[in-house]
Amino acid sequence: MKLRTIKTITLITACVLIFSFLIMGASCEEKINTVTLKAWAPNGGSPLRRENFFEAAEILNKQLEAAGANVRVKVECPVPGGWDAYTKANLLALGTGEPEKIADIMIIAPEDVGSFADAGYIISLDDYIAKYPETYTDIIPALWVPCEYKGKKWSVPQDTEVRMIYYHKDYLTKLGWSKNEIEKLPEKVFNGEFTLDDLVGLSEELINAGIVDKGHGFWFRPKPGADWYLYMLAYGGKLVNPETGNLFIDKAAYLKSFEFMKKVVDTGITMKGITSLDWPEWHQTVADGKVGFIQAGCYHWAEWQFRFGLDSEYAKENIGYFPIPAGVKGGKPVSVSHPMQATITSASLHKDLAFLLLTIYESVYLNSKHAVQSGHLAIRESQLSYPLYAEDEFYVKAAKISPISTMTPSMTGSGTLQKTYFQFVEGVLAGQLTPAKAVELFTNQMKSQLGDVVEVAE
Repeated sequence: MKLRTIKTITLITACVLIFSFLIMGASCEEKINTVTLKAWAPNGGSPLRRENFFEAAEILNKQLEAAGANVRVKVECPVPGGWDAYTKANLLALGTGEPEKIADIMIIAPEDVGSFADAGYIISLDDYIAKYPETYTDIIPALWVPCEYKGKKWSVPQDTEVRMIYYHKDYLTKLGWSKNEIEKLPEKVFNGEFTLDDLVGLSEELINAGIVDKGHGFWFRPKPGADWYLYMLAYGGKLVNPETGNLFIDKAAYLKSFEFMKKVVDTGITMKGITSLDWPEWHQTVADGKVGFIQAGCYHWAEWQFRFGLDSEYAKENIGYFPIPAGVKGGKPVSVSHPMQATITSASLHKDLAFLLLTIYESVYLNSKHAVQSGHLAIRESQLSYPLYAEDEFYVKAAKISPISTMTPSMTGSGTLQKTYFQFVEGVLAGQLTPAKAVELFTNQMKSQLGDVVEVAE
């Protein structure tokens, strides 16, 4: 890892020298020119996603000074609002086509990569990536999937994560489970011995024993997101037809997912109004230990401790986690990953310099800082042995879920599919739609909206 890091620094420094010589000139007597690069990044409980751009600029400026270049970089990275506000601001700016209003570097969701590429908002990065092989050949291979669209790479991974289910070991002790039984629960999930039906039954036991209140046995996230695909995947569905590359709707798997949604409400393990909760209330209730099983992202691990008061020692000793169990005995557990994507906009007037800054931002050091602070996983192979990252037991264990995780698709229509599915999930959870009616309406709407972009298996 140390050798790779040295090589990477050397290569980036060489590129700085070439850049300064060919583009900016290298006379020490010339006036220093400052180039402002706009880098926009969402927060989402991960402040270093934004703040690392400033440290990357400091590193780049030191290299530019050492190379004798007459240019320095200044980064503008405004503090974002919530995700919806951030996305809306991006689209409004991009719609103007005016470089002074548009970021040079923009962090976006994977489901937006295809639509942004089709709209001409972002550029393909294959030629830029090829300039820095020591950085980009080190990216964990599976993470390139959401970066690719129509045979090109339009982004580089900014971070990644997995979705999992958290549980309280001490609550299971109160139910009479032995320490050995508790510690082997994740193994039973991985082996397909512990299913979603078992999860429902165990959640009911926690409520019946008075350990948690009714409606607090099992909680989903309260808002839209890739997480909702988990239950369709658990029943054997898939998001993309690997043979055609199209979005794919397996009606039988989606029906099973809607039936599971109905079951958790009908049994009383999940509160009927779960999707009406706002994030702070949801997080605080979970961090206060009032929910038995919680489906959430690995990144919530850090957020609960740093923002919502979950005691770190208690968490380390008493909270376990495993992937989402299979829908049937002998099936495979599942997870979903939603790796944020770093792009260079078509409107940028400084594409080469912006990508150089982005490459430093993607360093093992900076990305590991972000990962550990925010509960995300490594994007580079070298991070797996980098002490800051590798010495934390949580990341080592959570990373074992990555190989079974499905990446959020990048093609046009992916975002529409995700948002529409959630609308019908809400209808089922609220008791306004039967699972059968929901799957028919959902499928028909997707056919109407997406046309040939989506395939349906009856």
